Amino acid sequence: MLHIDIWADFACPACYLAKPRIDQAIAASGHADAITVTYRSLELFPDAGAEPFDSFEHVLHKFGGDQAQAARLEEHMAALARAQGQPYAIHHPVASSFDAHRMLHLAAEHGAASEFMDAVQCDLLGEGVNVYTAAYLANAATRAGVPAARAKALLAGDEYANAVRADEKAAREAGVTAVPFTILGGRLAIPGAATADAYADAISQALSTGGEDPGVRPVEAALPRALAVVRGRPAGRRGQQRDRMELRVLPKRHRSTRPRRPSGAGAPGGSGDSHVAHGVHTN
Repeated sequence: MLHIDIWADFACPACYLAKPRIDQAIAASGHADAITVTYRSLELFPDAGAEPFDSFEHVLHKFGGDQAQAARLEEHMAALARAQGQPYAIHHPVASSFDAHRMLHLAAEHGAASEFMDAVQCDLLGEGVNVYTAAYLANAATRAGVPAARAKALLAGDEYANAVRADEKAAREAGVTAVPFTILGGRLAIPGAATADAYADAISQALSTGGEDPGVRPVEAALPRALAVVRGRPAGRRGQQRDRMELRVLPKRHRSTRPRRPSGAGAPGGSGDSHVAHGVHTN
């Protein structure tokens, strides 16, 4: 038996690219029935409010208002998505994903977390849909397999808020600063979006060494050990890290609720008030 923990956010393009690769690696492993996956919460924009803003505004902010450089980055992301059969909306809304993460935990209770993640990421990053409203989240959860009454009840209260905070606390205390972040069997870690082959190799390695390591569960204990492994030796075969990409989350003191626009300039400016260092690495 092998358990995989994945820290991700709905608004993370690297997570969007990584998910079908992980799914493909699991399906090709020959042991899909012996592999379970838990999606864990880590908000890419933890200080975002309820009112959405255009994701491209944030990318512009990162590049100091350089339209050409920002467009090149987003076109590169779109090309990577298209290469694996995924649509990609260069302009998509960004807002607080906290309620979406609460719904993800409810979907997991009903065995529908993967389906919910697929639906929300495809609508948000693929089509540019505003996925942050209560009406959308209830509908997406129902489509994924969550009873409609349960989905609506969750949105009317604060159910699973503590579970979301616990996931984020575990990641923060272990020093995880980027999504996606994947742990296999409580001991092998892959930061960023790896290739499907790299995920397949990691799954094979984890299964060959006995799957779960009972000495490092729960995940709060697994994270520091897995991070120690990856910091000492990159995951995957030599050369596969060239496809690695990740989005880094900055400490709270470096974030504001949204990028600022200098008056009259029409483009974000300054580097100290972005939520996230938009560190998409394609080494």
